[in-house]
Amino acid sequence: MLRRSAAVLLVAILSACARPAGKAVAGRNVPSGDGVWFEDGVGASETDIEKQLGRAGFSVVFLPAARLTLEGGRPSAAALPAPPTPFEHTSVFLVVSGGADLAKAAAPQDVAAARAFGGSVADAVDATLKGRAKFGTKVAGLHLDVPLAPASAPAYGEFLKALRARVPPELLLTISLKFTPDEAERARLGEALAGADGLVAFVFGEAAAANPVAVDDVGKPWWAAYSPGVRGVWKDASGQVRGSLSEKQLLELAGSAGMELTNDLTFREEAASAFLLVARQPFQEAGMSFGAGDRLSFRQPALSEMLYRFGADLSGRRRVRGRIVALQGASESERLFPLAALSDVTLGHSLDPDVRVSVSGAHTPTVAVSARNASAHASVISRTLNWVDVDIPGGGIRDVQPGGWDRFEVYDAEGRPVTPGRATRVRLFETLVGPYETIEPARVLLNKLAPAACCAYRQSIASSAGPEVKTDWVVPTPAPTPVAPKKPTPPPRKKRR
Repeated sequence: MLRRSAAVLLVAILSACARPAGKAVAGRNVPSGDGVWFEDGVGASETDIEKQLGRAGFSVVFLPAARLTLEGGRPSAAALPAPPTPFEHTSVFLVVSGGADLAKAAAPQDVAAARAFGGSVADAVDATLKGRAKFGTKVAGLHLDVPLAPASAPAYGEFLKALRARVPPELLLTISLKFTPDEAERARLGEALAGADGLVAFVFGEAAAANPVAVDDVGKPWWAAYSPGVRGVWKDASGQVRGSLSEKQLLELAGSAGMELTNDLTFREEAASAFLLVARQPFQEAGMSFGAGDRLSFRQPALSEMLYRFGADLSGRRRVRGRIVALQGASESERLFPLAALSDVTLGHSLDPDVRVSVSGAHTPTVAVSARNASAHASVISRTLNWVDVDIPGGGIRDVQPGGWDRFEVYDAEGRPVTPGRATRVRLFETLVGPYETIEPARVLLNKLAPAACCAYRQSIASSAGPEVKTDWVVPTPAPTPVAPKKPTPPPRKKRR
């Protein structure tokens, strides 16, 4: 009987030793499902975010809660704004971010120092965890977003264990992974990260460098993270860096008259595109002051590549829990790829811009041309690919005022460039058709009255999802001719007797 008990105990010990490194603690399992990481939080105007997430099937949300910095070698946490209303049904992860200096401090050579720093970080984020109800009623975990490097993994692991011991036991502790460990590093990395319950591995985008196959071999539950946002760098004419740029600045500056847009031909990567905005002269726009020759260099991940990767990256991965998409901006108006567009991806809806053109001016000497994008999907950024042609029967063009359009060209009926006086066609260009954008009317001034059938139009918009959206010539429905009201019939006169 004693031998049997000893054998059972030995099997139990061997089974415990054979568990995969870093297996989640019972009752603290990493949930499955897709989610959204709001990099800049949720703005005060975004009050229906959770409804949008629910309709699109997202079950997890990552919200910035605190920013860690070092003050005299010790971590200090600055609180970040909570959403306008707490999330009620979505699992929330509170994101605590830090820079390279914090990552270095979290991985000293001395093990005791690493453990002590883990306790210091726990003290710094204590107020964040105590106030977590402001972010949601279902706060599932704390996410540490610092730039972990492969060489620092062993000491960083001691830091994580100390931090894990101080985080409330019901909360998960997850970390960001933005590099690809080689084959020799994967097992050691899994052991070193035993204090973390799971990983968020950035596999696509400008901040991504993790290979899905390698991440799965680490042995931890993980989410595949995608960052479709545009990122830019602002340099002056001498090459001095003046700051970083986001989608918000791109939306405001892409069609600016003060900027010259060119493709960056030095950039060669199929999964992204790059372009430059160069200031022609000193000017102010979008709350910034530019000098002549300032260069704004942007890199934009290819949306079509991300859509392909959504399925390919998860196929055959044993430990992946789902996908996380990181969105820039605190509101939909600040995003080139908004939450509404992401929702269309998951729901299988059209991913093309829906540009609705309006042309008016029959029987008048002025033809007005406006447009509205009725969808959440943007066009590509191009000086030549997004346009609307307007046919002016009989010509007689005196001038073109582009209004909200970026620029125009004029052609004859055969599509040959000509002077305005000989033109019968106006082509209006828009460098970037943004989500839900309204383009204010251009005005084509004529030296005669436009005919009643004015004016047929066609369009070509290059979708950021891949295909070009083209239409044949469309003839606007003529406005009904107003009918003069009938004069009331006067009452009959009474005959005099």
